[in-house]
Amino acid sequence: MSLFGNATGPKPIVRKVSVPVVVKDLPRKALTPSLPRGPPADRFKPSKTPYSESVKRRRLTEQGRQAQSRLRNATQSKRRKTSTPSTPVAFSDDSSSDAEHNDGSSDISRTKRARSSPSSVEPDPLRKISDVQSSSVENVEALEIIQGKDLTAGERASKYSLMFDIDAETSTAEVELQYPCVTRPERFELVSPLEHDGYTPIDDIKETMIHVCRHYLTPSQSARFLNDDTGIERRVGRAWQSKSADAFRSVVNDYNTTITLARTDGSIAAVLDRTHRLSLDWVKRILDQVYARTVSPHVETLRAYQAGSDFVYGELLPRFVSEILEETRIKSHQVFIDLGSGVGNVVLQAALQVGCESWGCEIMPNPCRLATLQAKEFPARCKMWGLNVGAVHLLQGDFLENAEIGEVLKRADVVLVNNQVFGPTLNSKLIDKFLDLKDGCQIVSLKSFVPDGYEMSPRNQDNPINLLNVRKKEYYSGCVSWTDQGGNYYIAKKDPTALIAFKKSLQRAGRR
Repeated sequence: MSLFGNATGPKPIVRKVSVPVVVKDLPRKALTPSLPRGPPADRFKPSKTPYSESVKRRRLTEQGRQAQSRLRNATQSKRRKTSTPSTPVAFSDDSSSDAEHNDGSSDISRTKRARSSPSSVEPDPLRKISDVQSSSVENVEALEIIQGKDLTAGERASKYSLMFDIDAETSTAEVELQYPCVTRPERFELVSPLEHDGYTPIDDIKETMIHVCRHYLTPSQSARFLNDDTGIERRVGRAWQSKSADAFRSVVNDYNTTITLARTDGSIAAVLDRTHRLSLDWVKRILDQVYARTVSPHVETLRAYQAGSDFVYGELLPRFVSEILEETRIKSHQVFIDLGSGVGNVVLQAALQVGCESWGCEIMPNPCRLATLQAKEFPARCKMWGLNVGAVHLLQGDFLENAEIGEVLKRADVVLVNNQVFGPTLNSKLIDKFLDLKDGCQIVSLKSFVPDGYEMSPRNQDNPINLLNVRKKEYYSGCVSWTDQGGNYYIAKKDPTALIAFKKSLQRAGRR
């Protein structure tokens, strides 16, 4: 009997129907770090295993978090392990310079170069590069420089052997090289080092000729010297293969004649007058000459330091320094200071590349002694190259106590501090020193003076770091002397705007 009466009916028929349900593929757990950046879900390859939508969403969220973390680590590790180029890549707007330095370095290095390209940096119209016509014959010929011959003669002669087959009765093992300015040619011996890491006169001569032709001659004048088949590079190579001193001298004499004529008819002066910036390959050629004649013969003395102290020696390499100068946009009428300047490399590069007034202060005696040698050789060699550079001042002493540096800091526009190994105490004293800087001055450091996650509050409003507005940047391999790995550097601008606004907000809150 049914619930509603005695009426009965047929039993209900239950039918089973299968309905196909379309389920989207679930991403796999495996990561592919080399895939382009995008939303986390885009970094997975689809799986053919169907799951319910709820399970899929939970797993996708968790996998997305893991994917982001692993991909960041993998990408960063890959970037930091980029091999160092054998020759630093030039920040040059000259396509030929790029070709010269394209030595198989990684895509990451090339991307970094493109991002730091000087095309985004406006030329300095106030920069006067040429010093060719202003130099009198008497002043230039009186210059005292370390000749290339001086590096291979005397006590060092035993480390070299003749490079060519030379008949001592009819020829000498020397050659003279002319520079763009009115000066006596530089003398070199035609010898090669017995050890691979020694100074090589032939390379010095060849690179100097190539760079002079590239940067001082008109395209029509330089074409035959820079030609791949008949230029300096090919002719020097053939002379070396045939061991012919006469063939090598023929290259040098041809170059000397052309440079002398171009200087006499005003071609060199005209080219330099149209130039307002020096490419890195040009800068590096001159700095390499200075370094080879002053620091390299005594480089072992730089290893005499106390490990683990604030006085550990390390150098920022030219490519990195060039990037810093471009990121800070320092100009020729401004002031640059390097606190802890070592042998003075960065100070010299700023004076040469930018033309600004450059200061350095170093406390360790051995680097100071070599810095003095560089400071003497640098202006004389720049004069030979016909270049007008910024004033260079390299001082010995504690930059926290040196009165002269203290006064210069008050008018500095860019201050560089390689504080990679500085302890907390020294960094804290530096922050107090920065109170003397003018507003707008930029401080470049390898460790930030402002801790990560730092926030201004009523309790810390009087902390000097509240005056610093910090930008975090990244450098890649081949930028510093103590490691082949990349890292971060920081540009802090002294700017009281945020602190003033914060204090005004506290005053408004107090009145309420």
